[in-house]
Amino acid sequence: MNYTTIIAPKERKKINVDRNFYFVLSIMLLFVIFRYYNITELNFILLFVSSLFVFLNPVYGLMLYLFSAAFKSYFIVIPGVTLSRVFGILFFFIIFLEILRRCTKINKQLIFFFLIILFIQIISSFFSLSPMNLIYQVLLYLLEIGIFIGIVYLSVDNKYLIKCIDITCVFTLFLMSCVAWLVRSNYVFGLSICDGLNPNPFATNLTFLCVVVFNFIFLAKVNYFGRIARTVVLLFAIWILFLTGVRSSMFGLIVGVIFSLYYQLKRFNKKSSLFVIAILILELIFLFNVGDKFITKRYSTDILSTLYEQSRYQIWKGYLTNVIPKFWLFGTGGATSGALNLSKFNISAGGHNIIVAILVEFGVVGLIVFGSFFAITFFKSLKFLKNDSNILPFIAAFIALIMIGIGENIYSEKVVWFSMAMCWRLSIKNTTADIKRVGA
Repeated sequence: MNYTTIIAPKERKKINVDRNFYFVLSIMLLFVIFRYYNITELNFILLFVSSLFVFLNPVYGLMLYLFSAAFKSYFIVIPGVTLSRVFGILFFFIIFLEILRRCTKINKQLIFFFLIILFIQIISSFFSLSPMNLIYQVLLYLLEIGIFIGIVYLSVDNKYLIKCIDITCVFTLFLMSCVAWLVRSNYVFGLSICDGLNPNPFATNLTFLCVVVFNFIFLAKVNYFGRIARTVVLLFAIWILFLTGVRSSMFGLIVGVIFSLYYQLKRFNKKSSLFVIAILILELIFLFNVGDKFITKRYSTDILSTLYEQSRYQIWKGYLTNVIPKFWLFGTGGATSGALNLSKFNISAGGHNIIVAILVEFGVVGLIVFGSFFAITFFKSLKFLKNDSNILPFIAAFIALIMIGIGENIYSEKVVWFSMAMCWRLSIKNTTADIKRVGA
């Protein structure tokens, strides 16, 4: 007897965010306005109100953390404490209690890598050139571990979380671009960022948001107006990124976009991909023809050909010659590259390269551990990408950030670990099945 199995068509539900989420977006806008106009008297009131929303729904805390982390040190609560750190602690505290209450089992691979990295941090303290700075960095690392685990095991529906990340990234990208345009000033070769916004980390976070938003143009279930709005914000942000003059971030953006388009053309939406390619080509033509002459000069072949002879090459040579051979096994301690006065080593700047920075701070052992963790994250996510396209924005952003690492100390950036945490969340089975949605 033959049996025919009839599979019901998959129900497509539109995921909506709740009303409180838009209040959280309003709080983000107010943070930017108060910071721009230096209305410091109201900052603590705004921080108190936003904290209530974090306790109401931890997803709001994660979104506020992502927003403030993207702005880096632009928001200072008190000297030495940024807004992202406050929201990170609140988010970690809530999720930690939830994990204890639910007796959640943490992935063994994550536990292993985090313990190994912590071990390296402790061992390197015995060789550290800056012990007090290292203790501070270990505490920050423990906080980052907590946030990472919190993202992976946050008890919320993935579709709802991705929807919130989509809206938050678009909104934050728009706010960052507006702030950058308003506070722009003369820098090395032309327009760049000032007033609490260092061009390099600002451009790194801008690249992360650009790649994520670029992918959500295709993947987000929104109408044509929503896609057009995302495209306009993206083009504005790319223009701002170009004006920063940070070449490593531009390179990372190009790699991230190419990787995204490869999968978009191969598996998902070919017509939309070709349309976006055409728009990006037009923008590139606009940048190099209408853009400021000083900025265009920064990307000229003459400047690029002498780049490594004049700056980064000398930094790398200094570390490879004077520091790494003496501390090759466990390094000089976390965050010591660039945190010290290394005049006795004939060096006056950070490593400006992800491999050099890890070698300096954690030695060969650290490079193996971090490299293994990055590689496992990448291949694990790539394997899962065959089944679910929702992971594409985060793996593409992760690749773009690693490419930025050619010219920057990128391994400890919050957006790098956020990208990896989302990759792990979406690729671990026990976090994608039978989870409750919180606060939606």
